[in-house]
Amino acid sequence: MKENGILPDIITYNTIMSTHFKHNRIDEVEALWSQLIENGISFDQNSYNMMINNYGKRGYTDKAELALERMIASGLKPDAVTYNTMIFMYGQNSENSEKAKELFRTVNNPD
Repeated sequence: MKENGILPDIITYNTIMSTHFKHNRIDEVEALWSQLIENGISFDQNSYNMMINNYGKRGYTDKAELALERMIASGLKPDAVTYNTMIFMYGQNSENSEKAKELFRTVNNPD
């Protein structure tokens, strides 16, 4: 792409990271995430949701939580997809069932 004067954008990175996730190449995903940051490309809502979802599916709860923290730190607000993904992820592991309940209560009673 770069040889042809076409620079990758966030959609390109999301596609490549999704492919790496499908093949369980977490190190490649994280290397691309670092490259993205180095190139000054910001994650969007879809990017963070994709990361959270894929980490959660693979049992990387800590990495999903870190992605959520980074999302919030970047100024983006979690949406219904984000919350549903986190609740589902927590619900898949009995150790995190209380986190699922707590997050559900927080989302339904924000005050």
